[in-house]
Amino acid sequence: DYTEKRNITLVFACYLSTFLAIYIVPQFVDIKNDILSPQLEKFIYSFNFCSAFVLSFGIVTYFAHNNSKYIDNLISNQALLMKEAHLRIQSEEGLRKSLSEREILLGEIHHRVKNNLAIISALSSMQRDNLKEEEDRKIFEDTKSRIYTMALIHNQLYHNKSFAKIEFVEYVKKFCDNIAQSHQGKKEISIDQKIEDIGIDIKTAIPLALILNELITNSFKHAFKDRETGSITIGLMNVENNCLKCWVSDSGVGMNEEMLAKGGMGMEIVNSLADQIDAKLSYEKKDGSHFTLTFPICN
Repeated sequence: DYTEKRNITLVFACYLSTFLAIYIVPQFVDIKNDILSPQLEKFIYSFNFCSAFVLSFGIVTYFAHNNSKYIDNLISNQALLMKEAHLRIQSEEGLRKSLSEREILLGEIHHRVKNNLAIISALSSMQRDNLKEEEDRKIFEDTKSRIYTMALIHNQLYHNKSFAKIEFVEYVKKFCDNIAQSHQGKKEISIDQKIEDIGIDIKTAIPLALILNELITNSFKHAFKDRETGSITIGLMNVENNCLKCWVSDSGVGMNEEMLAKGGMGMEIVNSLADQIDAKLSYEKKDGSHFTLTFPICN
C-alpha cells in the first residue's frame, strides 16, 4: 500500500544520501588529509557496506513476511470465493429447475385451456345442429368463432418458446384462414394482411383477437350483400408514444351513423373489449368501412 511504499522509499533515500556523502567528502583533499585517517576511511566504508547489507536483509525479510501474510489472505479469500461460487451454482441450478418446471406448468395450462375450449366449441356445434331456427344457428356459429379465437391464442402460446408474448403475424395468418374457411360461399372475398412482426402480451392479445373476429365477421356478413367480390384488409403497426395501431377495412357498402349505432351485440363486444385494452376506436366510411384501434403497448 501507499504507507509501505513511502517507508521503503525513505529508507533508500537515507541510505543513498549517506552513500553520496561518504563518496563526495573524500574528494576534497583538505578534508581527507586533515580529518580522515586511513583507518577511519576504511571504517566508514565498512560501516556503509554493513548498513547496506542490514537494510537489504531487513527489506527482503519485510517483503517475505508481508508476502506470506498476503498469500495466507489470498488462500483464505479464495476458499471463501469458491464456497460462494458453489452456493451460487447451486442457487442457479435451483432457479433453472424451478423455471423449467414453471414453463412446463404454464405450457400444460395453456394446452388444457385450449382443449377445454375445443370441447366447448364441439358442444356448441352439436347444439347448433339441433336448432331449427336459422337465427339461433347463427348465434351459436358466432359463439363458436369467438371460442376458436381464444383457443387459437392458447394453442400458439403452448407451442411458443416464451409465454410472455404472442407473435401476432403467425396468429393472424391462422386466424384469417379459419374465418375465410368458415364463411366460404359463392362470393370471392380476399383478406389482405399488413401485420408488422410484433409480439403482444396475452392480456392484450385475447381482447384484440376478439375485436378482429367481430369486425371481420361483420364485414363478411354485411359489407358485400350486393357484391360478388370484395377485399378485407387487416393491419397492425407501431406508432409514436409506445402505442400500436390496428385497423380493419373492407371494400364493401360501408355503414352510416344509424347503422353504426345499431351495430348490435357485435359492436357492443368491440366497444367493451376496446375499453379493456385502453384502446381508442374510430370509424370512417371511405370506399367501405374502416375501423381503427390505437392502444398502448403493455411492457
